[in-house]
Amino acid sequence: MADDVSLTRLESSVIALRGTVDDFRSEQDRRWAKIEPVIMARSGELERMRNFERDLNHLGEKHRKLETEVGDVETRFAAKISNLEKRQDRAGWMLIGGFAVLQFLWMLAQPWIDKLAGR
Repeated sequence: MADDVSLTRLESSVIALRGTVDDFRSEQDRRWAKIEPVIMARSGELERMRNFERDLNHLGEKHRKLETEVGDVETRFAAKISNLEKRQDRAGWMLIGGFAVLQFLWMLAQPWIDKLAGR
């Protein structure tokens, strides 16, 4: 009789345990049904983030390349400006020298011009 009681208790414990396991499985299925779309969406977000990071790195490389090219153009432009400034300085000094020569020639020719004009 004592064996029958313990057997009944054991059977009821097994039945309760099966119910608990079934409840646990159904709870897991319910949670998985909620989590699975989030995981799938998250994997898409991760892919988009990787694409965004790759694009951002590409833009950084492109920007650095353009900076280098702009630096080269600025260097060439500065050299051309320097050459033009030197040429402008030479032309200015040549013009001043030409005026000085004309003034000197005018000064030398002034007495002859006065004689020709009758002054």
